[in-house]
Amino acid sequence: MAKRKFTVTFVVTVDVDVEQTIIDDALSDDFKEAFYDLKAATGVVEHLAYNHLRNRASLTQIDGFAQWSDGDASFSNESWDGDEVKSR
Repeated sequence: MAKRKFTVTFVVTVDVDVEQTIIDDALSDDFKEAFYDLKAATGVVEHLAYNHLRNRASLTQIDGFAQWSDGDASFSNESWDGDEVKSR
């Protein structure tokens, strides 16, 4: 039986509402030393959205954010667009 390889591309869009204090905390030196070296608000939001989409994680399930309430960040309007499959 012959195997074929494919490359699949998905484009995902999600709206994120997050408390400013979470962003400020994630950009602090203490947070960066203990968890992640996130550079800007967009990096924090991308990190949260990635974990929500990839791992189905709520805010409190993401490393470094357990002290917050799940209601402090919400994710909505998820859409998967531009599915593309290419044969190699």
